[in-house]
Amino acid sequence: MDKKYVLPWMNLIHAEMEKMKDKESDIDPYGYTNKSEFFAVAAEYFFERPDLFEDKHPEMYKLMQQVFKTK
Repeated sequence: MDKKYVLPWMNLIHAEMEKMKDKESDIDPYGYTNKSEFFAVAAEYFFERPDLFEDKHPEMYKLMQQVFKTK
């Protein structure tokens, strides 16, 4: 990941994991296990339900596009 995306990514992970802890996120709660699992379940969501992911998590969607170079 390009360095310029690391801090925004980490901030998004932290915020979304807090939502997961409070059961306020639609991302698979297994992602709360650790940051690696968070990335795995978020990536799965990104590829399996891209329209919904983009609608519910637009900032994370844009960063995932950068990570996977899909745009």
